[in-house]
Order: sequence, then C-alpha cells, then structure tokens
Amino acid sequence: MRASWQPIFVWAALLLLPQITQSLPGNPESLPIVQFSPEDVKQPPPQSNDVPSNSPESSFSYEVEYSGNAEAQSSSKIAEIVWRGETFRTPKEVKEAGGIYARGIERLLKGEKLEVWEIEKGSGLYTHTNGKARQFTRYISTSSNPAVGMNFAIDMSDFGKSGYLYMIRADAKMIDVEASLGQHFSFGGQAEQAAVALIPLDQIEGWYDMKRFGSVNQALAKEVLDKLEKGEKIEGLFEPNPAFDPQKYESARSSGAQPQLAGFDPESAAWKEPTWKRFKRTKVADNLERFIAKKQITGAASEGAGAWEWARTPELGPAIQTPKDKILGQLNKVREASDEARKMVKQAKVLKKARVAEAEAAELEAKVALKDLVRVGKEMVEALKADESLNSADVEFEPTMESIAVARKVVAEAHMIVAAKKAEDMTKEVDKTREAKGEPELQSSIATAVEEVDKLNALVQEAKTLTEAKFADQNKVDDVVKQNVADADQSMQELLARLEVLRLGAPRESGVDALKRELKAINGEAEAYKAGVKDLETQSRQAGKTLLQAKKKMEKLAWERERQKEKTRLKEEQAKALEEKKKRKKAKEAKTREMEEVRTRAVSNAERASQQSGMPGWLKTTLLGAGATPLARPGAAPPAQAR
Repeated sequence: MRASWQPIFVWAALLLLPQITQSLPGNPESLPIVQFSPEDVKQPPPQSNDVPSNSPESSFSYEVEYSGNAEAQSSSKIAEIVWRGETFRTPKEVKEAGGIYARGIERLLKGEKLEVWEIEKGSGLYTHTNGKARQFTRYISTSSNPAVGMNFAIDMSDFGKSGYLYMIRADAKMIDVEASLGQHFSFGGQAEQAAVALIPLDQIEGWYDMKRFGSVNQALAKEVLDKLEKGEKIEGLFEPNPAFDPQKYESARSSGAQPQLAGFDPESAAWKEPTWKRFKRTKVADNLERFIAKKQITGAASEGAGAWEWARTPELGPAIQTPKDKILGQLNKVREASDEARKMVKQAKVLKKARVAEAEAAELEAKVALKDLVRVGKEMVEALKADESLNSADVEFEPTMESIAVARKVVAEAHMIVAAKKAEDMTKEVDKTREAKGEPELQSSIATAVEEVDKLNALVQEAKTLTEAKFADQNKVDDVVKQNVADADQSMQELLARLEVLRLGAPRESGVDALKRELKAINGEAEAYKAGVKDLETQSRQAGKTLLQAKKKMEKLAWERERQKEKTRLKEEQAKALEEKKKRKKAKEAKTREMEEVRTRAVSNAERASQQSGMPGWLKTTLLGAGATPLARPGAAPPAQAR
C-alpha cells in the first residue's frame, strides 16, 4: 500500500467530494454501460416538413458558432483555463506523445481505420459523455472547475492512487458540454469542456503532482481551490511546462455551446425540442468537420489554429519515423491496454447482474479493447522485424502477448455472459407460465414459452458450435506443437495464417514457439466457452422442465374443464327431468280438478232436476253414478243388484 494515499484521500474527501455529486465521464469505471451498434447511426426518414432535410440547400443554415437558443447561450460558459486530472499518464509521457490525444484521433494517427459508425458516434458530445464512444471518441474531457479535475487526479478505487492535475489554456477547441446538451446532460454541475481531437503540449501551462497536495493543511484547502479557480498558481506546488506557448493562447477562449454537435440517440426526445430539432437530420460527424473547418478558416494564432490540422479526419499528421521510436512510443498504449484488460476481467464478473443491453455494450467495449491490443501487438512485430537491434523484452512484447491472451479470454467470457443474459430473459418468459391464471392466459403464455425455448435451444446450439470450433483449433495447434512441425511446412503456414498468430519470425521465434503462446490464449477462450455452454445448458434444461410443467398444467386444466362440462351436462339433464316430472304432476292435478268440477256440476244439476220433477230418490242416486250412496225409500225394497 502506498504511504501517500491516505492524506490525499482525506483531503479530497473533506473538500472535493462534497462539491462533486456525480462522476465526470472521463473516469472509465464510472461510465454507464450501454448498448450501441452500427444501426444506431442510421438516419430515419423525415417525419414533418419543418425538420430540415439533409440536402445541400437546407442542411446548414446556421453559423458553426451556435447563436440560436438564447437560454442556452446565456448559460454557456466561455472558459480561459481548463483542467484535466489523470492517474495514468505522467507529464513525461505527455511530453513524449506531444500532448493529450482523444482516443479516436490517436487510433487514426496510428494508421488504424475507424468504421463509419465509429466516426459518427465518436463525433457526438452525448455519446462522448455517456461512454458510448469511449474507444473512438474525438473529444478529451476537461473541466473549468479545478475541483473536478482534482477529483479525477485521485483514483479512489485504487487506494487513493494519485496522479496529476494539468492546467490547460482554453481555446476554440473547447466546447461547453452542459450548454450544448442542456437538461439531457447527465453530469451537470461539473463544468465539462470537451476539447476536440487533442491538447497539444504547447497548450498545457503546467501541472500539479497530487502527491504533494497530501501535505496541504485542511484550513488552507479552500484557499488553494480559490486560487486555482482564479487561474493563480500555487507557489511551491505548480510545475510549469517549458514547452507552453503563452503568446499563442494569450487571448484564446473556448467556443461555448455547440448544440449541432450533440449527437443524441435517434430515438431521443431531445430532437423534438427547438434547440436541437433542426440538427436531427444532419450527421454529427459532418457537423464536427464543419466546426473544425470554420475554425481553421477564421482561426487566428490566438485560437491555436495550427493544432486543428490534427483534428481533421483526412489529414492526420506525420507518422513516427523509425521503427524503434514507433514501438517505444507505443509502450504507454501497451500499459493502458493491459490495464483495460484487467478492468475487463473485473467487469465481466459484475456483468452477471447486468441486463442484456449492458452486457452487450460491455462485450463490444471488450472487443474494442482487444482490437487495440492486437493492433499494438502487430506494430510491435513489425517494428521488431524492421530493427533487429531491438530486443522484444525492451518493448514489453511478451507482456503484451499475455495481455492479448487475457483480453481474448475476457471477450469470450463477455460473449458467453451476453448469451447467458439472453437465456435468463428467455427463461423469465417461460417462468411466466407458472403465474398464468386460467386456461386462456396459460395457453397464451405457453405459446410464448415455446418460442422462447426454441430460441434458447438455438442459442445453446450456437454456443456449442463456437465451443467445438475453439476446441478443434486447440487440438490442431496441440498436434502441430507436439509434432514440432517445421516453419516451412505448409500445414504450419496455413495454421499460422488462419489463426492470425502474431510471431516475431525466425530466427527470433519459430512457428512452434508462436503456437505455444497461441495455445495458451486458445485454452483460455475454450474454457470460457465451455463454462458458458454449461450454464446455458442448465438454463435450457430448466426452461424445458418449466415448459413441460406448464403443458401438464394445461392438460389438467383441459381435463378439469371437460369434467366440469360433463357435470354441468348431467345437472342440466337432471334439472330437465325434474321439470318434466313437475309438469306431469301439475297436468294430472289439473285433470283431477276438472273431473271433480264436472261431477260437482252433475250432482247439482240432478238435484235441481229432482226437485222440479219429483224424481224418486233412488233414481236420483242412480243418475249420480255408481259411486253414490242411494237413499232408501220408506217401505220400498232396495234395488236389485246386478248379476
């Protein structure tokens, strides 16, 4: 543990951190993880007549210096001095490089070709600040607030590792990010000034070694910051840059707000707002080129016009002359790329809790870092081939190869993590079948689950194919190494070419030696793929079981539905039979009542007739029917019984 980190940490915690509520996006570990792809830069068709088209007549009706939105302009900060804190590059390394370069420009200067979408993304302030263009940005983050710069000169994640605070004279390359992005800037209050392309060495007035601030008394800390904010130098702590050109930047100022360089995502609501609406159909890379061109045409010495020659994409300055100088100039990049690889390892572990979009963004970031490492490795090989006096150890060739191997494994891990995150989302869709209530909802959920399981199985198969191919390479390389195949052998040459193996060549390194190193890298990738496939297969089996349970549940619901249907039918039949019985009973009762009424009327009629005609009682009884009881006539014999 460093002896000097504790006082710096305390000093920063007491004074700096309360002033800084968010992390400036220049800190890689504070960057949000986001998804992006080449499709992000496709221009959607115009949606209304009031949006300017991309035609020559209507593309740019504005001056490069934005003069539109009054509110944005009034809040725009015109800086004279900006600050940049770093824990990685030392002043010596900055001197050797000739200044501080944006990553995208640095890659172009090394002869690397950027994709069209990388140039487009790298030209936007929004993508620069939120980390989407981290590996190919055309900007360098600085701040007009020295406290923010000091915060980034102390790496709290590395036990308070201290770096340097660079004091830089502002010029037209500096753009007020917050004023350019308005409320869509997620890191407000940090007074970020994005410098286009590079900050040349002669623009850096000097620097402070943050280790020396550890001895500053807390009572003097506020006074120190006040002086820094006024542009005053702290005597005894400030280290002047001998290469600084005060006359060149004496009257230079920053450019303020430049909303045409916002570069929001295509779906952003910001494009509907007046400040940015007219720039929606323009390409931010074209806007930046025009901004640079305007500064070149009108730029005086006070604007540092000469530096703009480095900012243009087509003409990117001279190449390093000698192989030795070239490779030595790459050592800083090697260390930086190696550091990136180590960070990716940590990031890959964290990604297991991330969303798919975050994992995909991290995978792409890992691929870009690997691409950087491979490029550096190729440059090393070319330099070592061109200059036999160079020793591979002097240029850290082996550590670079090891870093490439680590990065390749991390990329493989990141790829499988992305697959695992996709599988998790698919499994979650399948798990919804457990929560489905009712047959219709379950049926719909099962249909979705079937699709997700099919996609999951395809994902597993794709991963298996990739893994099998990697193990096939492993076996092939292992066989060639064991057989000690000669360099001149065609199989050796074909294998080296197919795998794009970096090798120094004879007599420094044989093909077998290069393949031994390659085998280690392949082993790491193969193991990462194998572990990923195992995880995917586990999720696939679980999803299959869940789907099977859902189908069984569906079958049970269908059986219960049919059973209930049969019960309902039987109840309906029973109810119908009971109703019929009731109807018959009512009909019988009605018939009985009708017959009783007829008999009653007959008796009544007979009695009336008897009274009127003097009919004998026995006859009356006979007329009433056999069921009546006859009345006996006094002195008369009873009627004879029928025989």
